[in-house]
Amino acid sequence: MWSAPDHTKPTFEEAKSKLEKGEGRKVERGVRFGPSWTNHWLKLTINIPSSWRSKDDVELNFDPSCEAMIYDESGLSLQGITGAFDYNRRVEYIIPQKEVRAGKCIRYIEVSANGVFGMLPQSYTRKDVFYTLETIEIVVVNSEARALMYDFDMISQLADSLPENSPMSNRARAIGNDIMNAFDGTLDGVAKGRRLAQGAFGSGWEKEYEADPEQFKQKGNLWAIGYCHIDTAWLWPWRVTQQKVARSWSSQIDLMDRYPEFRFMATSAQHFAWLEQLYPKLFKKVQEKVRTGQFEANGACWVETDANIPSGESLCRQFLYGQKYFETRFGKRSDILILPDTFGFGPQLPQIARLSGCYSYFSHKLNWSKINRFPFTSFNWVGLDGSQLLSHITPIQRYDSVCNVEEISRANNYNQNLDVTSDAVIAFGHGDGGGGPRPLLMERLRRAHAAAIHGHESEELPTIKQGGTLSDFFAHLRKITNNGTKLPTWNGELYLEMHRGVQTSQSNTKRNFRKSEILLRQVELFSTLASVYTGYAYPKERIDRAYETLCLCMFHDTLPGSSIRLAVEDYDKAFAELLSTGKELLSGAVKALSSRLRDTSDFTVLNTLPGVPRRELVEIQGNYQLAAASTGSLTATLSPSQSVKGVSGEADPRQVEQKGGRITLANDHLAIAFESGRIFSIYDKEEGREILAHGCTAGFTLFEDRTDSGEAWEWEQYELDKFEPLQFTDVKISSRGPQRGVIECSLSLGHSKASIKISLDAIRASEHASSKSILRFDCHLDWHERLRLLKFELPLALFSDFATYDCAFGVQRRPTSRNTSWEAAKWEVPAHKFADYSEYGYGVALLNDCKYGYAAQGNLLTLSLFKAPISPDEEADQGPHDVRFAILPHKGTYAESDVQNIAHAFNSPLMMYPGLLSSGHETLPFRVEGAPNVLLETIKRGEADFDPITGAELTQGSKTIILRLHEHMGGRARARLVIHPLQISKAELVNVLEDSIEEVDLTLEVERDIIDLEFRGFEIKTVKITL
Repeated sequence: MWSAPDHTKPTFEEAKSKLEKGEGRKVERGVRFGPSWTNHWLKLTINIPSSWRSKDDVELNFDPSCEAMIYDESGLSLQGITGAFDYNRRVEYIIPQKEVRAGKCIRYIEVSANGVFGMLPQSYTRKDVFYTLETIEIVVVNSEARALMYDFDMISQLADSLPENSPMSNRARAIGNDIMNAFDGTLDGVAKGRRLAQGAFGSGWEKEYEADPEQFKQKGNLWAIGYCHIDTAWLWPWRVTQQKVARSWSSQIDLMDRYPEFRFMATSAQHFAWLEQLYPKLFKKVQEKVRTGQFEANGACWVETDANIPSGESLCRQFLYGQKYFETRFGKRSDILILPDTFGFGPQLPQIARLSGCYSYFSHKLNWSKINRFPFTSFNWVGLDGSQLLSHITPIQRYDSVCNVEEISRANNYNQNLDVTSDAVIAFGHGDGGGGPRPLLMERLRRAHAAAIHGHESEELPTIKQGGTLSDFFAHLRKITNNGTKLPTWNGELYLEMHRGVQTSQSNTKRNFRKSEILLRQVELFSTLASVYTGYAYPKERIDRAYETLCLCMFHDTLPGSSIRLAVEDYDKAFAELLSTGKELLSGAVKALSSRLRDTSDFTVLNTLPGVPRRELVEIQGNYQLAAASTGSLTATLSPSQSVKGVSGEADPRQVEQKGGRITLANDHLAIAFESGRIFSIYDKEEGREILAHGCTAGFTLFEDRTDSGEAWEWEQYELDKFEPLQFTDVKISSRGPQRGVIECSLSLGHSKASIKISLDAIRASEHASSKSILRFDCHLDWHERLRLLKFELPLALFSDFATYDCAFGVQRRPTSRNTSWEAAKWEVPAHKFADYSEYGYGVALLNDCKYGYAAQGNLLTLSLFKAPISPDEEADQGPHDVRFAILPHKGTYAESDVQNIAHAFNSPLMMYPGLLSSGHETLPFRVEGAPNVLLETIKRGEADFDPITGAELTQGSKTIILRLHEHMGGRARARLVIHPLQISKAELVNVLEDSIEEVDLTLEVERDIIDLEFRGFEIKTVKITL
């Protein structure tokens, strides 16, 4: 045995070389592997006794109490090993008959000092766990005795799990008793038992299977599809996931050769990419099985993504990079969105999936909702714009079924669409930590199928159907339901009634994610312009790698913050590299667009949101100046500081004063009063109304958070009952204006401290008629709490039965009432840049920078800021943080306001760059006119301009540019996309994958190209222009 140093993960070739050079040591049963997360390599020389060489079933039993992988001498991964005595145990390896006949077999085994669920059950965090080699032996298997074991396993389940008075249950009970009476430990007893078992499965059922396994593909309503859910990161880091993928999938290839009816599906392009990079021989085996149809590569996305937190564009990239990988490696795209374990699903996912080549959706997670049972099994999921996905939530209620009778019975007992169809999916195979199906599960399915057929397909037990893929299932479902028209419909988000804490846990991960999203959008914008205007080489390969990293970090235990510390360290490192790369690329693109410095003091106020008119204060050498940028401008124009008050309609923050215990921060249209450490009043002078509810104050509130032993996932309603309103201390005026008034204060909460700057500017947040100034909070918090949750609470003197929340490519409305259990379940909900609470004539938005957890109950609007879980990461969020949020009052309802644009600007501040943009490069060549409810979100180079694998720019053909727009208010729009001064030869509508949908007309108008676009509510449109 040779142990890799530290926590390194050497390749097979490196480990084999070490062992061949004699750097290993001889070991025997009882040797220990460790400490935690280390890797150890063994070379096994197996000598087969001469008396065994004619035997058909010779196995190696190898139990290291942890995970391991067996290789042949060439380095091909053959099978995974799951040690220890648990339900997912897999320690048997069948020695090929060729080597049994030869009398010798050489194998290499990589043993990893971790269990299938990381360090559990010992601890999430222990670094000193060791595992023992409990078994290492070769055995000759009595196949008939093993088959009797499988028989009795299924018969006993039929007896125990079916209703006590059912015919099949009673028959199984009688047969089981007969087998027990007949079995005497001899081979004759085994034979008797097997004959008796045919009473449950039918006479000669195995011979029928062996003679024609195809016949068992035709009958059945429960589609058994192998699946191996492997969390890309959770209780283990990425490097361990890479091993889990190879272990699990090599085991499935072995099963495919032994069970011809077996079909296996796997998701996540990232997993395939790791396999291709690290285990190329195994990857070729997978490609072969994909070609034969036994291995289904599906799911469409780069990883099984979170579906609440990512922006619309980030979700598009999940599909773009996932589908591109599947197409280039396997020759076809995925047609199903598969997200079995994601913690809720945003309302724009159906549209984005449809625009990415998916027509169906499969999951299990809604079965976990704690309060309301999701009412459908098969249904049409309709998104915000009306796009639909034919959907199936497995009634088995798990994605890692072990194929016992109780689970199989759920296909009927829990199927809520039996009036239309009894067809359902059982996704079987050990999951989360990998493993996948194993022989026991295959044998259970064969016997369950035989039992149902022998029972004349009685309704007591669904009939197993194998040999079909998930795509086959949905094609069948579409056919028998008349393209889904016979099925019910669910509109809007699929809200998971649990795991509400994941909107807030691991604040730093979420902050890095949103900053990375915004930065990559900026990189593509300026890189596109630089590549069109100058000789700048568009850095496609580096942008692709950055986006793949972003997509990797969207995994449903990464972005939600429910991973161990070791995994979080992976994310932190990846985000640091991504942000560094992004800043370098952005600087290079801006530099290419800039003229030479005329003076070292020359600088540009860069506007990275050129589609949004904006105006804000920027700090230059300690002074505030007004910077304004019109629609389409890439730079902002500075006004002298003394001119701020002179702008028409602006406010004046000179009223910053302290009288006794009250401090007032005010301008011409807002006045904010602080008293007794709380925000006592927010008064709108222009409208003559108080914003805060009578007798209530706004401010920070600390809650206890002891749900489920302090897990990162959870935040329960009863925890709202125990809280402590926090008071500002050391309140002082730090700036009296004239451009910005600032109050500084402190906040003490348990073991933590915060310093806060609360500011009010002399300018409105935008030029929109409804706009007012924003009340900004810039907080530096040194967080050292445990089992606490920090919120900002805003009780409003408004009434509305719903609040509006920002989401991917749109907004969604949720009730503020708790009239039903469905409403009551949404006490904490996900949102992106803001939540808005409006009544007729007036509203208030609560903006944020990198936060995602909101709540609106009655008139109370809250933003969750920090959580302090101790599981699975004991150090979650401990340490310093910077957070920004703002209160934005506005005239009119949300739909009449400019909240969306202001929230975008709040998250993408104007930036200072050395140098000046060259003449002709200061203006965006694209703008949207005539439709304020349409946003131009994304500008990038077309995928067709580059090699899909290497990212190298193709030398032939014209340059193409992709423009992604969306309607964000929920209504119709007729927009004019104006292009100037670029010369356009062709324009077409494309989908997210940039496939052509239809060519669009170009109208020339005063040297401008015009494209007329009509949008339905919340519709996403992608335009591809060819220069």
